[in-house]
Amino acid sequence: MNNSSIRRSIKVFDNATHLSILRHELNSFVPLDELTKDVSKIFQLLRDTQDESARTIKYGIWRLRSTIELSLLPFDDEELLLGDQLERLQSEIRYYPDVQAYFERISKIISFFHENPVNPKREFVFRLLRETNEQGIEVGLISYLRRGGIPGWSGKLWTDIRKIVPLCRPIPSSSVLKNKIFDKIILPSGGKYSPLNHAIVYGYRTPEIDMVFYKKEPLGIKKVRKLPQGSYPVDTQKKPDIPSFIEEVEQIDNWVEEDFWKRIRDEAIKESLYGVPLVDRYTLVKARLVLLANKARVLLEEDHKVIEISGVLEGETDVRKFPRCRTNQLKRGDLIVLRTAGSGDYLNDIAKSLMKADGCENLTENAMDWKEILYGALTTFGSELIASRLKIRGHNLRDHKYIWIWTTDQVIRPESSELFVDLISILEELECNLSENNHEKYAEEKWRQMSKVIHFRRVAGKKIRATLLEQLRKILKNGILIEDEHHLTLPGLSSGELTIFRVTDIDDRTMEVPYNKIGVVTTLDKN
Repeated sequence: MNNSSIRRSIKVFDNATHLSILRHELNSFVPLDELTKDVSKIFQLLRDTQDESARTIKYGIWRLRSTIELSLLPFDDEELLLGDQLERLQSEIRYYPDVQAYFERISKIISFFHENPVNPKREFVFRLLRETNEQGIEVGLISYLRRGGIPGWSGKLWTDIRKIVPLCRPIPSSSVLKNKIFDKIILPSGGKYSPLNHAIVYGYRTPEIDMVFYKKEPLGIKKVRKLPQGSYPVDTQKKPDIPSFIEEVEQIDNWVEEDFWKRIRDEAIKESLYGVPLVDRYTLVKARLVLLANKARVLLEEDHKVIEISGVLEGETDVRKFPRCRTNQLKRGDLIVLRTAGSGDYLNDIAKSLMKADGCENLTENAMDWKEILYGALTTFGSELIASRLKIRGHNLRDHKYIWIWTTDQVIRPESSELFVDLISILEELECNLSENNHEKYAEEKWRQMSKVIHFRRVAGKKIRATLLEQLRKILKNGILIEDEHHLTLPGLSSGELTIFRVTDIDDRTMEVPYNKIGVVTTLDKN
């Protein structure tokens, strides 16, 4: 660990022992309270309505309220898009007469905001920022307050802020928060639905957090764990009690949170199954949806390991060891390595280049040609029949559908040579077109070829690990700061491009998707 890392570690420990959270509850803001009540009424009226128009209305009025609640711009600023938001809602609400009266009230409240643009939260936050400027301290302002983004957190706001506080730095992601130490961090919300709420406190990147929120905003930072009492003094100052908030508001925000995951989960499943023949859907694997920085997403197999390098770059993991982590153990802020250019599996491609250099270019195709024969048998006879015949021969499968996985490159071969010989004998019984009349001789030859494929894959894995670790050493040596993503090429291994991505969130549910959709990075829908 270098001197810089040591100094940072000491500072983080010091922050942890002296962390204070100041909660600035703004006085009751009647127009926002009235807006919240009408939004709640519309949610109640549409509670049992599940069509897309109702969802659009609920999401739209929530976004309207969140824009007012979370913005730091004057309420008449065009960047808030309040008029555009109302106009889009009007076209949907006309089909719901019961909602119309409440929407008209909301429209009048928005007009009031436009005519009275002074924003109480902006005024308070800017006062705090001016104080930090007078003190000459470095302050971070959390801007990642909700998933999906809220209007008004763009260039104009930061131009206004930097005019009075040049040392203020926006914190739009976990990477910025993780890679810097601040004298103070300002969180302009209750923090309950900010994806950064845990890291803001337990990353210990500052000794002081100022929360600025309206009285009825849900709070997400309620209690701070302290380090054990020891040689370092521990701040024992009693924190003020957390104010209560309207239950309906939290229910609305919870609905938006759940709807966010449901929509991107449904979209990911829909995209993964598009164009996939029905019979191929038997080759499904359990996966987790992982959200990446810069509005990207990827499906990763639930119980498989991925390359995770944040520990290496932070000096917490030995750079000589190849860092891997199971998908279900990933967390926000982790850095994972994925392939983003080229096609297919990186390991397979490197292994094939090694085979070609060794004079056995077609080894993989020859070793795996039985998979196409098995696929034809499954399509014709079904997996239950083949599983039942394997059971007669003493092989009990947990699920007959698992046989479909053997037709893919997800696994090279079955678990044992005995199982493979019996599988080939069943294909012979079913009069499948084997290239060898003697099924035992055929199985023995394929098993030998697949063993060679596995050997080349192991050699390829060692080469990839060695080259990647060397690249990580260079990143450390050159002091390269990886915020959201960083592209890598592995010298001497010309097989596409790798990218280091920052994980922003991971779905707590699993889904079943075709195996060939695993590891494919796609863009997250703006909604």
